[in-house]
Amino acid sequence: MLYFEKYVETNYGIKINSTYQRVEGDDFAKMMKIIKDASGGIFGLGNITITEERKKVYEFSPPIMSNLSLLITHSSAPSLTNIENIGVVFKG
Repeated sequence: MLYFEKYVETNYGIKINSTYQRVEGDDFAKMMKIIKDASGGIFGLGNITITEERKKVYEFSPPIMSNLSLLITHSSAPSLTNIENIGVVFKG
């Protein structure tokens, strides 16, 4: 965020005065709700996966890094061959 602030000031002559607020307990759902309910120049900073569902509610900047997700299970767990079936294969 500091690099963004410097970029805006250098390229557009706009000084951003920001304050940072950490969400108690690092509660991801609470952070997302605070951002959703806010108005004005609010930014949410975190490891947030951009999904089609979230795009309907939030505006995202271009991602700054790719996020490779891994699902690790016990060796006796069934194999998941299609992520669409995760709710069925791992039900319960």
